[in-house]
Amino acid sequence: RWLYATVRRPEAAKLLENIFRAVNIALASEINTAMPGHVVATISDALNDSGRAVRGARILLLGLASKPNVDDDRESPTDEIMRLAEEKGAVVAYNDPHIPVIRPGRTAPTGPDRCRPSP
Repeated sequence: RWLYATVRRPEAAKLLENIFRAVNIALASEINTAMPGHVVATISDALNDSGRAVRGARILLLGLASKPNVDDDRESPTDEIMRLAEEKGAVVAYNDPHIPVIRPGRTAPTGPDRCRPSP
């Protein structure tokens, strides 16, 4: 009642619109942050369903960029996916014709024996 009594209807509608927009942005950010873990859990479930363990499994990521046909991997979640899969014991490789080498500064392991482009 207080909000309604002190704010005119158009202003109240705009205020509610901004609140809902902020909540949606926060929820989208939370979902995006959790997605690499979900992807690795899905991979793990698929391997388990076929009688294989994640430890020692060879996983090939196709593409590192989050947009098609670009060499920009800055906002891509693939570094987190690689890290989580390797923590579970998987051997991870990638193939991306636009990104032949992982750039310095990414958090993904870059050692030649741990993460490398697939041939």
